[in-house]
Amino acid sequence: MEIKKENPGHVRKFAGLPIPPELRGSHFFNLYFATLFIACLMAIPAVIQPAYLKEVINIPKEQAGSINSGLQNMSQIATLLFVGLIGILSDRVGRRILVALGFIFCWVFFIVYGYTQEIALAMGITSVGGQVFIAYIIRFFIGVGIVLSFPQTTTMVADYTTPRDRGKGMALHGAMMGLGSMLVFGIMVQLARKTGLMSLFYMSGA
Repeated sequence: MEIKKENPGHVRKFAGLPIPPELRGSHFFNLYFATLFIACLMAIPAVIQPAYLKEVINIPKEQAGSINSGLQNMSQIATLLFVGLIGILSDRVGRRILVALGFIFCWVFFIVYGYTQEIALAMGITSVGGQVFIAYIIRFFIGVGIVLSFPQTTTMVADYTTPRDRGKGMALHGAMMGLGSMLVFGIMVQLARKTGLMSLFYMSGA
């Protein structure tokens, strides 16, 4: 009995990656677009924080380095606290749901982050230290949003690709992460200079 071999020319591909029969090209597009978006969300605080803390909250110049690094570490703390739980949830509720939930978290708390001083003043907190403390709390929730979404995209690359093509899939994932950072530093920063610092908060939540 003659076994007919599949014609490799008929294999559907996305950016050189074979698309499994149960998936569509839109699955791959959405995955890598989400990766690009997450990369932007991870890069934006590095742009926003120093200028916002200096121009709006008016932190002491000599404490700027420690405060900025502390705020960046809030994402790492969120990761350490929740990555295990989120890994369990991803198997139970689905990775795409967690990515969407992570985007919602970031969307809400990036915009809230832009109003840190107003929130603190509404709570009767007028000291710089108190306002920075509120910024730490909000930054932690942004970190929760990122840890909800970012690990899922890495796992989904493994889910969508075969062992043979996984390296290529991860390379494309890394390229999208790099492109996201380039968009933030090359384009969004320039827009913020013309439209104002708060526009970056709104763009990150858009």
